[in-house]
Amino acid sequence: MKLLLVVVLALLAGCAVTPERAAPPVPELGQALRFAALAPLPAEATVLRLESQGGIDTLVTLTVRLPVAAVAPWLKASGVSALGAQQRVANPDGAVIYRTATAAGTDVTVRAFTT
Repeated sequence: MKLLLVVVLALLAGCAVTPERAAPPVPELGQALRFAALAPLPAEATVLRLESQGGIDTLVTLTVRLPVAAVAPWLKASGVSALGAQQRVANPDGAVIYRTATAAGTDVTVRAFTT
């Protein structure tokens, strides 16, 4: 009888309901731009992707579609020195971040993270 009770308890423990892992919060666009030390987006820009991963480090990924004529000026205003090159910059809050900007046509992706 004790063996049966132990087996039942072991089975129930394996079937316990675990809370679902909450999705990481999506930052607001303004927070993401500030974190990545980027200039405000032109009014014609479309945000295609905005994700954040947090923990000990923080990673923000932002992909925007810009008009052709706005890509270079926005990157320059943001202080992006070269596409594909990793930069070490301080954001307005004083945090040192590492960021990389890439472009595919008029879609620009910026990945910024702290360590």
